[in-house]
Amino acid sequence: MLVRERMSRNVVITTPERPLPEVRSVMQRRRIRQVPVVIDGVLAGIVTDRDLRGAPAKARAVADVMTRKPVVVAPGDSVDEAARIMRRRKFNALPVLDEGRLVGIITASDVLE
Repeated sequence: MLVRERMSRNVVITTPERPLPEVRSVMQRRRIRQVPVVIDGVLAGIVTDRDLRGAPAKARAVADVMTRKPVVVAPGDSVDEAARIMRRRKFNALPVLDEGRLVGIITASDVLE
């Protein structure tokens, strides 16, 4: 089975400038634990609930806590490979890129389905 068959295409995204309280609120409201950070349609990073919990007091915007250059998969990659990466790296999700553009996200829940 391929990532494209399990990934979520309707991805909640944010920008590096977004204030942390705003992104935290969106994540809580939508019940998600990670949000890709995008600049002009290009993936710049990812911010997770763990990043927000561990944010230093001086952190104000997503750029202050996001992980730059996140590990990604492609739509044509196998779900098994995505699961191996998530398990090995202890990630709950991976952004899905196609020709450098964010096209989805695959989560541990997607893999388990």
